[in-house]
Amino acid sequence: VKYSVASGNYSDSVTTTSTQTTINGLEAETNYYVNVYAMNAEGSGDLGTETSATTQAQPVLGDKIEGKFTPKNGKTMLAIGQDLAAMSGYREGNMPEPAAAVAYVSFFMLTQDNYGINYGATGMDNAGNFTGVDTDWGSGPLNASSTALGWDQSALIIAMSITENWNLNGLQGIANGQYEQHIDKLALFCNTFPDKKIYLRIGYEFDGRWNSQETAGGDYPAGYHKQDEYKAAWRHIVDGMNARGVDNVAYVWQSSTSPVDDVLDGYFGNGGDLAAAREDISGWYPGDEYVDWCGISWFISPTEASTYFGFDDVPNLPNQDDLADEMLAFAREHNKPVMIAEATPQGYDFEISEYDPTPSMISRASTGYTYEGAKTLFTDGLSAAEEQFAPGTWFGNYDAQEAWDRWFTPFLDYIHANSDVIRSVTYINANWNTQAKWADPYNEGYWGDTRIEANPAIKALWLEETNSDFWLLGSPSIAEELYGEVSNARTVSLKEELESAEIVLYPNPVKNILSLKGMKEIPALQLYSTQGVLLMEDKGYSLDVSKLTRGLYILKINNKLMKKVIIE
Repeated sequence: VKYSVASGNYSDSVTTTSTQTTINGLEAETNYYVNVYAMNAEGSGDLGTETSATTQAQPVLGDKIEGKFTPKNGKTMLAIGQDLAAMSGYREGNMPEPAAAVAYVSFFMLTQDNYGINYGATGMDNAGNFTGVDTDWGSGPLNASSTALGWDQSALIIAMSITENWNLNGLQGIANGQYEQHIDKLALFCNTFPDKKIYLRIGYEFDGRWNSQETAGGDYPAGYHKQDEYKAAWRHIVDGMNARGVDNVAYVWQSSTSPVDDVLDGYFGNGGDLAAAREDISGWYPGDEYVDWCGISWFISPTEASTYFGFDDVPNLPNQDDLADEMLAFAREHNKPVMIAEATPQGYDFEISEYDPTPSMISRASTGYTYEGAKTLFTDGLSAAEEQFAPGTWFGNYDAQEAWDRWFTPFLDYIHANSDVIRSVTYINANWNTQAKWADPYNEGYWGDTRIEANPAIKALWLEETNSDFWLLGSPSIAEELYGEVSNARTVSLKEELESAEIVLYPNPVKNILSLKGMKEIPALQLYSTQGVLLMEDKGYSLDVSKLTRGLYILKINNKLMKKVIIE
């Protein structure tokens, strides 16, 4: 591989035995020309077609951890979730557009329109057509296509469940290739939005008990406790997406980081021993080459158990910040940015109405019990708490400033103090009380009403914070405000150089004849569907695509460079 800053005059070279390599020591913001030739014991071949690309300017080393699709200029991305009604309410409350909007999908339902779940909540049929049908499994209306289209100034975060509740041994089935059509569909969805940067949270909250031994209303346990099968399924999905030409997705590995999880594991799986319930998150890690971001959830104040409820005498009860610190340390060790993928002040009610003049109220967030009930749960066990106390009862009332100081201030302080690694934050802006999964009788704990726009005082404080230069908000140029493939070294991949070549397809979109220019030698062309099916193959500078149906296709040039083609 020869390269130089001067076209045709290659002053440097590297040798590789594979189809891609990395060139180190390049200058930032500099245009390089690259060419390739083959050689073996018999001799050398001719030079190929020259390509060029410009290196990026990287952040100062040690300042921020950068990765795929991290915000430029050291900012932290603000995302809003987690259903269409919640995000629309945020927008209608005259809030700035978020830098990312959130959707939830079900992997095992991606190819079906059954049980009220429209193609896994993608809102896209298997031919790539938008259905316009929302899905609501008790957590508000969901439609990933509508989220991608409706929040056009935002990136897209997709949380994808791969739990086995209705699919026995589903994780093993993914890894063994039994669900290729589902990966086809996932790739089709992502390739339909080639200019949208997507963050895919595969198997989110992997260590939460609700995603492991619990059946969650299904027929089988959720399955994530089978760590080897979880990792194998994750890797197979990522490999499958890469093989299908998907290049606009960053993969997020998200822990629950929940004290509630440790309490549940302690009392239901470890005889009340909270120390034994503490998991080693590294057991779920698919590997550096498969993970772009690490993620956490955050629902209670950093030191809520100790600061507000006096539970220091409960042995081994972790605080929220203890578990978050664990993931942040892991991320720093592996040089991965962190996304707070789910965050909301659980148990607070922000809405003010004529029926409820109190700006905000809180129940015992981690359990749904009052202080006395929660204390009984932790010290005497669940049965004693159930006999004496009703879950969902109120703990106390606060005005808006007190609520802000109690939850938001320590939450935001933690983000700012760890801004080297926390590069994205998702706030869940929902009226949980109106959603069947979370409402009375509060089987999932009490969550409340955490809509920012529902409380003028909370809204003013929120806008003061999020309108600062610290945060990246939505804009028409959002894709350009996020890095592409980034590392903390000034390197450039030959594969990336080829993808950046000055090869032009025209017209694109196309109806009849697709033409190509920018190559000196006659190229080999292969046209694939987004599911990876080879449809056409030829050599030349054009293809007749008039007999193909409308949609998105992938053109592979000389078996290495891929371009997206839209047929009208």
